[in-house]
Amino acid sequence: MALPTTKAPIVETHAYRPLTAMKRALLIAVGTIALSLGILGTLLPGLPTTPFIVITLLCYVRSSDRLYRWVITRRWLQKPVRAALRFIEQRALPVPIKLVSVGAAWASAVVTVVTEAALSTQLAVLIAAGAASLAMVLIRTEQG
Repeated sequence: MALPTTKAPIVETHAYRPLTAMKRALLIAVGTIALSLGILGTLLPGLPTTPFIVITLLCYVRSSDRLYRWVITRRWLQKPVRAALRFIEQRALPVPIKLVSVGAAWASAVVTVVTEAALSTQLAVLIAAGAASLAMVLIRTEQG
């Protein structure tokens, strides 16, 4: 799959209104945090990369053409960027990505419970793990 050099493949069917400076800054911040987590995911086993790169691309395509182009042209991010663009295009994830995502969510829940964190923290992490599991069930599975 060839990587796009502009925003067109992702936003061609949408007519967006210009963003306010605050919304643009928020999208850039969220995209940058997601990119950081995605980069960590390339280095740490168990931390998924593709979902964070999807978030990054969606935030940057809307807020900063320069940052979007920067991300899709990094050689060391090509595999997760291709997977992210495939997800954006097909709205489906491969089974391994789904399994790693759910596994990471529940592993963090187990660690939180085992370390005897505050009850409110345990509940929040358990709810987040359940939401991640539900999201992975609801997202279509990539065929082939």
